[in-house]
Amino acid sequence: MAINIFNSPSSAPNPTDVKALISLFQEGNYQDAQAKATYLTQKFPKHPLSWTILGAIYRSEKNNDAALPFLKKAAELLPRDANSQFNLANTYRDLDQADEAINYYQRALNINPALSHGFFHLGNMQHEKGFLAAAERSLRQALKYAPNHIETLSNLAHVLQDMGKHQDALALYDHALALDPQNPLLHYNKADLLLEMGRFNDAELEARTTLELAPQMPQAHAQMGDILMDTGDLDTCITYYKKALALDPQNTSIHSNLLFALNYLPAIDRGDRLECARAYGKTITAISAGHTIEWVGEKNPSKLRVGIVSADLRNHPVGYFIESIIANINTKK
Repeated sequence: MAINIFNSPSSAPNPTDVKALISLFQEGNYQDAQAKATYLTQKFPKHPLSWTILGAIYRSEKNNDAALPFLKKAAELLPRDANSQFNLANTYRDLDQADEAINYYQRALNINPALSHGFFHLGNMQHEKGFLAAAERSLRQALKYAPNHIETLSNLAHVLQDMGKHQDALALYDHALALDPQNPLLHYNKADLLLEMGRFNDAELEARTTLELAPQMPQAHAQMGDILMDTGDLDTCITYYKKALALDPQNTSIHSNLLFALNYLPAIDRGDRLECARAYGKTITAISAGHTIEWVGEKNPSKLRVGIVSADLRNHPVGYFIESIIANINTKK
């Protein structure tokens, strides 16, 4: 079959089509932009702009699964374009695929080390994966480009706290608070660090500041409960846990802490404790629905097989207390 070499199609759309596509996208006319971009990807599959815009449209709709193949194609077509690699990294981040996100953030930064917030996002992903030393390096690099970026200061402090570098973390929180003293999350994070350091009075002061700034923040009430639990003020501690749970009824961590605290107050009515435990059970059951597998065992087994499952069977009170039960299980019946 002969090929007309004189009229072979161009590998790129004409400037008018490109300008029209960009205008549609910038105007927020995503329906027409999607239609035009889809047409252009079919006619000019090696032109990256249309792939990028299709990915960006799906990203704007929070549909990262749909955006991923388009942004992957754009990144393949523009292997030396930092923004294309960065867009793909952000998509992997939002899909909770940290390894791929780290890979593409590193590619983007190898191309353009000054890419805005590149090291910030890389450091956050490295922290999520537990690569603490790498996360510290990345976030310190991010601070070189934006030394007063509040989130970077706070996140680096969090990394240092996880590394046990408490004084360095505290200095960063103080720096961030000097820049933004009315930020409740900074006060909350600093209180968490002070609590870990055993500085209970200072932690309580920070926690009270958080509550003044964000009285509807359930974690702030729960944090105050944690501090009062550690200092032995159980009656007041329970008040804060109940307030936190009222603000966030589905928070199983707060609910668990409340149940734990109730065990240490004999004056609390047993019926109240039981009601709280039953409410916790209903919440857990609702959350776990769809995440468990049901199966049918033998109706009349000759031997009943019992499994004991817990995350706390090692160096934990649960493991210690259950030893006597396991020792007295009759395995011959």
